[in-house]
Amino acid sequence: MTETQLEICDKCKANRSDLALPYLYSAIAYNDMGQYDKAYVDINEYLAKGGERNEIVEVLYNEIKDSADYEEGKEDLIEEPEDALKRLLPLADKFQDNAILRYYIATAYRRLGNFEKAVYYLNECLSIDDSIVEAVNEMGINYASLGIYDEAIKYLRKAFESTRDIEVCTNLIVCYLNVGKIEEAKQHLDIAKAINKDDEIVKEIETFMKNNNIK
Repeated sequence: MTETQLEICDKCKANRSDLALPYLYSAIAYNDMGQYDKAYVDINEYLAKGGERNEIVEVLYNEIKDSADYEEGKEDLIEEPEDALKRLLPLADKFQDNAILRYYIATAYRRLGNFEKAVYYLNECLSIDDSIVEAVNEMGINYASLGIYDEAIKYLRKAFESTRDIEVCTNLIVCYLNVGKIEEAKQHLDIAKAINKDDEIVKEIETFMKNNNIK
């Protein structure tokens, strides 16, 4: 359904606010356009106005609700990880082959400090798709947070080989320092400085190593 057809629906809503059907058509349109929040509002309005909840509508309703929860859950990850989990966890059983969903759930658990749960969902994620570099990096971060540095190093090395990302590199340096692998820490500090010598974390690590006479 095009935007022109949406305009027709809006005119019908304005002229006959008692009719349910225009809300169903606009919900379908918004769903097709990926505007799930608007689709969810309109399909609920359709039902509230007495629209028939037959099998086709029920399937559409669930599809829209799942999509809306997924998108809102992603948006809540940073500021409201608990709310994100409320939206994302119920989807895990419905979409058992969705690796990215499990990555988002793991990210929410890490932000809440539940590193064990994060590792659990990252394992599920990587068992579905082991090419998701962000999940590999997250696994390293969580193992480091648990103090399991050897495992953290394994995952962070893999992530760094794929991304050459300075943040991954600095995480790797910190893990090397924690297990006493000074040469590896120094080597990766040199790599990090080559990537961006002005990075604040790189400067902090270099200062820490100098102050603690780590040569």
